[in-house]
Amino acid sequence: LDLLETAENMRVRKNALEAVARIGRRALPPLRAALENDPEWYLKRNIITILGKISGKEAFEILARYMEDPDVRIRREVVRSIAQKRNLAAEDIFIRGLNDSDHAVRHACIVQLGVLRSRKALPELLKEVEIGLFTRVDEKIFREACTAIGKIGDKRGVEPLLSILKRRFIRGNLEEIQASVIWALGEIADESARGELTRFFQGKNPRLRSYAEAALQKLDDKRMNLVAEELEEEEPTIATSLDEEPEEEDAPPPANPR
Repeated sequence: LDLLETAENMRVRKNALEAVARIGRRALPPLRAALENDPEWYLKRNIITILGKISGKEAFEILARYMEDPDVRIRREVVRSIAQKRNLAAEDIFIRGLNDSDHAVRHACIVQLGVLRSRKALPELLKEVEIGLFTRVDEKIFREACTAIGKIGDKRGVEPLLSILKRRFIRGNLEEIQASVIWALGEIADESARGELTRFFQGKNPRLRSYAEAALQKLDDKRMNLVAEELEEEEPTIATSLDEEPEEEDAPPPANPR
């Protein structure tokens, strides 16, 4: 830990970081103590990085406390470190992070909620999309929110997304917004979106036509998969009925030759 704070050579600091991480859970008490001493931001960030490499509930709980750190550099590192853990409790932390004042933190949380396919986060992600339509927020956040909604694949996202495509006046880059929404609708692949996707497929914008074509193909693939599943469910019954041969009636005795 002293090397992490004092070494001028970046390679030395990196090796020290990896060495502490390899110690694992036994390193948690001194790491926690170092954080409680309110170290310089760069040492605190290095400790947060180490905690991301240590498995277990205790390391996760220490990380979670620093999601409210006043230094945005620390909060960004907390999100990166928690993302490595695939802990179910991370979902709530990332949802809280959507309200962060820093765009980079919000963006990272949106990405991770998409990775987790968090249905719980869907209402908040839809809010992010709606906010993006009425304010000049970072379009990167808008696009990632659409991407996350598509990955989640919940049908509750279809109607709000369709309403965006039907609007004539939208702030920002209209083509980028429409492309993001069309992609998300393709990932959800709900039949209620077919009409609007077809409208864009028949439109004049070549890029949006391409996006709509890919989305419609996903709807068709999903429909074919459902038909195939229904046929598979019916096959045992059909096979049984074909395998059952009618019982043969006893043949009459041959007539006596005269």
